[in-house]
Amino acid sequence: MKKLTLYTLVLLVSVQVQAVHLSENNRGQVLLFPYYTVNAGYNTLINLVNTSGQAKALRVRFREAANGREVFALNLYLGAHDVWTAAMFKGGEDQNFLTGLISNDVSCSLPSLSSGAVLFNKDRISAAFADPYGDNTNRMYEGFIEVIEMGALTGDSALASRI
Repeated sequence: MKKLTLYTLVLLVSVQVQAVHLSENNRGQVLLFPYYTVNAGYNTLINLVNTSGQAKALRVRFREAANGREVFALNLYLGAHDVWTAAMFKGGEDQNFLTGLISNDVSCSLPSLSSGAVLFNKDRISAAFADPYGDNTNRMYEGFIEVIEMGALTGDSALASRI
């Protein structure tokens, strides 16, 4: 009887917790590209579309497949109804065969992609961050991409009107 009373009290006092909040308009704040590759001469093309009427601040992370380590990240600022495009590639011998990202898009990003290609950072898979998968840069040839909305820029703020 005491156990039943205790369980009843716990149920009455406990607050419902929802692990996932479902959007009412079927639009989320996180986008996962489950797979990218630059193996065997393939390139991965990326298109991000801001379908809203507000400027958006996004965090775009590229993670390698072996252990999910971040190999490149950028902040991206899209205007209302803006589109950002980029391509991933495997660099040549002069680029140490590192994976890279290039975009001719004029959307604002940090680091800036307007000056040409950016190569991914191999520091997070170096011997200093040892794991069972080794430190070979071909770990970056496959992986996944996370896009997280950091916020919406509203009103006539200087930043929102310039994007």
